Amino acid sequence: MSITPWRGSEHGVPHLPPARPPRARRRLPGRLLPVAVAAVAAVALAPAASAGTAPSARFTPGAPGVGDPYFPGLGNGGYDVGHYRLDLAYDPGYDQLDGTATLTARATQDLSAFNLDLSGMDVEKVTVDGRKANHKRRGTELTVTPRHGLRSGTTFTVAVTYGGVPRTIVGSPIVFGSPYGFLHTEDGAYVGAEPDGASTWFPSNDHPSDKASYDFSITVPEGLGAVANGVPAEPRKGLASFSRRRAATKATTYGWHSADQMATYLATIDIGKWDVKTGRTPGGVPMYVAIDPEVRKLPAPGGVDPLDYYYDTTAKSTDLWVRTYGRYPFSTAGAIVDDARFNGEPLGFSLETNGKPVYSAIRPDRTIAHEMAHQWFGNAVAPKNWQQIWLNESFARWSNWYWTELQGGNTVATEARNTYNLHPADDPWWNVVIADPKRDTMFHNREYHGGAMVLQFLRERIGDEKFFKLLRTWYAQNAGGNVVTEQFTALAQQVSGQDLSGFFTTWLYSPAARRCPRRSADSARDGDFGLCGVGFRVMPASRSVGDARSMWGISMNGAPKGRWTLDHDGHRLEVETGRDGWHRSARLFVDGEQAGEKGGWILLAELPYGDLSVNVAFDTIGLVDGQAARCELAPPEPKDEQEEGDQEKPAKGAAEGEANEKGDEGEAGEEEKPEKIRFEPPEGSRAAKREELARRHPNLYASRHVVAATGKVVFGLLGVGLLVRMLIGLIPWPSVDLPEVDVPSIPWPDVPWPDVPFPDVTLPAWLKAVLATTKFWLPILIAAGVAMQEAGRRKKQRAKRGAQAEDAPADKARDEPDGEGAAETVRAEQREDGATGTGGGRPESAAERARGGSPRGG
Repeated sequence: MSITPWRGSEHGVPHLPPARPPRARRRLPGRLLPVAVAAVAAVALAPAASAGTAPSARFTPGAPGVGDPYFPGLGNGGYDVGHYRLDLAYDPGYDQLDGTATLTARATQDLSAFNLDLSGMDVEKVTVDGRKANHKRRGTELTVTPRHGLRSGTTFTVAVTYGGVPRTIVGSPIVFGSPYGFLHTEDGAYVGAEPDGASTWFPSNDHPSDKASYDFSITVPEGLGAVANGVPAEPRKGLASFSRRRAATKATTYGWHSADQMATYLATIDIGKWDVKTGRTPGGVPMYVAIDPEVRKLPAPGGVDPLDYYYDTTAKSTDLWVRTYGRYPFSTAGAIVDDARFNGEPLGFSLETNGKPVYSAIRPDRTIAHEMAHQWFGNAVAPKNWQQIWLNESFARWSNWYWTELQGGNTVATEARNTYNLHPADDPWWNVVIADPKRDTMFHNREYHGGAMVLQFLRERIGDEKFFKLLRTWYAQNAGGNVVTEQFTALAQQVSGQDLSGFFTTWLYSPAARRCPRRSADSARDGDFGLCGVGFRVMPASRSVGDARSMWGISMNGAPKGRWTLDHDGHRLEVETGRDGWHRSARLFVDGEQAGEKGGWILLAELPYGDLSVNVAFDTIGLVDGQAARCELAPPEPKDEQEEGDQEKPAKGAAEGEANEKGDEGEAGEEEKPEKIRFEPPEGSRAAKREELARRHPNLYASRHVVAATGKVVFGLLGVGLLVRMLIGLIPWPSVDLPEVDVPSIPWPDVPWPDVPFPDVTLPAWLKAVLATTKFWLPILIAAGVAMQEAGRRKKQRAKRGAQAEDAPADKARDEPDGEGAAETVRAEQREDGATGTGGGRPESAAERARGGSPRGG
């Protein structure tokens, strides 16, 4: 924007007229006084329109937010950004980021001032159209006041020179405590900024409703690389001055240009060492994949090079979504795979940054397909505000399921029914409303799996042809724009020709559980006739009969019996188990929110929970119905005290060892192990029945191991015998004529043995019966003896744990103040047998902090 200079000025700077000599003060004649008073009154009473020409009445400040219902202070009003130019220098040795962000924007109102979002960085100066502007900071708001007002509809540029150490956002309940934003890595940086992390590293209008194009210029020390959105320019080598270094040093500047319109949270710069592969997908989309050499050392699915794995999977999924949804929306596709960690722990999420999603490890192919589907739904077709997040995540999760189906896994219908079956009517999972999930639960599993389930039910309601036409039309009409739920529901009714208002009210706007729709057989695809409660899937003839994820071509999925539960350290822990074909699964919920999941060909699933772990063990019968046999909260293994440098603890440990030897001679010398806390099994499950048997008949319960082992051996031998007999009868054995061989006759000497008379002993009938049945009762007698020994050992262990539980509070009470010690003693007395002992403390953050990865990406 160019501002018209004030008359008599040069370059917009006013020139003052030359000073005049003072003139003698003149007195007004008395007859002119009324005229002067009237003139003053006329001016004072002039119409307000004349005052409207004053700048102060025309120009007003822009709003410090765009009115997002979940983030009222996010984004800014009064202007729309068209382009960002980020000239940055990053020094990993000091985590220092310095740069100038130049924004080209269009005023949408007459502006006297406007705001930018910037968190935690130091601002050196701000200019508007090349002229220095006043600025002030308040929280994450940077308020800029230009010298002159900015008229509505005009274009202006604002340049902010700033620097500092970008702050990583940690502990936010929005993403379950996972770190996000600008993350400092061992050799550089990793940026994943959804939803509000862009302002931690550059000043912006940080809201998805304001998209813009980008140019990046990133200077880093020699030996490092920088990857960003868009297409690369030729790197430039030379000397550069970094603010924390005394002298200039060798550096490389990397340029990236993104002509595509994207939201600020989708912008990324990733700095480190990279192995790069470029090319095009089979469908012709340009590709750029960069991977950290450390990640390349990890095993990838199929044993291939991780660089090739990411390149090939990204290319395959990109072409699939082009065929399914429409043309690829951006200039390049690809991936950025970094060895990204926070406090030494690998990050648990991936993010759909524009064109090239970011990953922090080797992820499953379905996760890559999920992030690439976001390029259509979430990036190109973007939400108008964060309340519409389901239009991002539900569509990408449905695409994830569709990808899995096309690779030979579960069909989308099966996944939808499995999702429904995992959540009974009283599950808090249903309380999250898909169309309005609220800020702290906007990335809840309900938005991912629940929304994808709704899309599948919609597909079954309107049919495949109209459903895929709906998705293609939704993308074609809204690519590059911002949308709300009401636009999608209206389009769905238009494309389908049906009244779907009741359907969407039930599934998108209602918090309660509802009846699962039944899929008719004639509309089922690929032999899938999923029914809620019990689903089954018939394999098509085109698929391999040896599909390991099915059982004789049919995968029986029964509804779960309930959840294992445990109240620990103020949190409600729940574990849900299930089965898909031969694969078992276990999901951990903390205070009703999913915090972890393990699945596959497993007999033991270990789910991390802060410093602790939840161990879920499956038995052989669990192969059929997916029920777990045991679920425990395991504390971390104790470390060697001497390694910790504590000089007092070894003596204390020795004293405790002596006390244990005196108090329990049979257990002398045994190493103390951290005690595990058992979960309460679901009511009516096999595990609950076993625990009831253990309480009522401990000896009989102890003998089950012997009975089970004996049964396995007996049935195994019987099975082998039957198999051998069957093979003997089925195999056509060849008839072999053996040659006749004359065996020489060898004369043996005739030895006269003495005739020793033995007494004639007649055994009583009862003894003969006992000896005749020895093969039956002897194993039973041995088993009973082993069972009694096992029962005695378990009884001894329970008594020992009870004694320790009684002694521990008393010892602690002596070491603590009276109030705390007495309270701890009361709490210890209230604990049930078998639930004493704790496991190393509560997790550092909320429920999903234990997840290690947010479902946000995968």
